[in-house]
Amino acid sequence: MLTENAVILQYLGDRTNWPEVLPPLGDFRRYRVLEMVNFITTELHKRFGFLFNPDATDEMKNLVIADLSKKLDYIDERLGDGPFLFGEQLTLPDPYLFVITGWTEKLIGLQQWKNLAAFRERMMNRPAVRHVLRFEGLLEEEPAG
Repeated sequence: MLTENAVILQYLGDRTNWPEVLPPLGDFRRYRVLEMVNFITTELHKRFGFLFNPDATDEMKNLVIADLSKKLDYIDERLGDGPFLFGEQLTLPDPYLFVITGWTEKLIGLQQWKNLAAFRERMMNRPAVRHVLRFEGLLEEEPAG
């Protein structure tokens, strides 16, 4: 059983044999993609744990939000107009960043990160994303027509 998100994502990327999502061994782009997965894991995902902790004080949460904001500034600038982290092609860290933008929207707000907000909107419009969110009970069925 694999338990660490960055490793699970790499395993899934290798299993799909979809070189645009995770380039093959030896291709330097692969390491850039994995670098971004690890940035999201260590600099963003890990810090959100404090915001989900019911025992965290407001002072602690404010400190974490201030630190997270700097990291979100970086990723917002890195993303730019996108549409994805590495330009036109969706890669392994994009779905992971989508989860992070959901947490950000819910716990901090996305208004100060226009590129991340636009990225979230683009991801929300992808049929596969909507399908998974509905399957997970995170998106209500839309009324017909």
